[in-house]
Amino acid sequence: MSGIEIAGLVLGAFPFLIRALETYREGAEVLKDWWQIERAYKKTHQDLQYHQLLFEGHVERLLLPLVVDEDELRALMADLAGKAWEDVELETRLQQRLPKSYNLFLDIIGNINGLMEALKRDLGVKGKYQTKVHVSRRLQWR
Repeated sequence: MSGIEIAGLVLGAFPFLIRALETYREGAEVLKDWWQIERAYKKTHQDLQYHQLLFEGHVERLLLPLVVDEDELRALMADLAGKAWEDVELETRLQQRLPKSYNLFLDIIGNINGLMEALKRDLGVKGKYQTKVHVSRRLQWR
């Protein structure tokens, strides 16, 4: 997987993590002990939003010289799961832009992706929890 693809995966993980955290809050608010975790929830929610903005800004600054124009950049950022993130030519331009630091970039972006995956696991974005959320939502709407 290329560095550009991994950056797209990280960008795409933020909305899932934020939504999972909000779903956790929705369930926890009904508990009488919600006040004990409310502060931690708010801090974590703000931290996720802050780091999402930072990461988006870094990716945009990294990609802007590599894409044709700002419209192409906006299209990339609007479709985080799109095929454009798999563009071999875009990856080649990234390698040319970072000739000495490309491998370090791959290591760092890989580490960030690993952290995002760990957060997704911790928040129950994958597996049984996700299935339960989808099933309970269907039941609520009936």
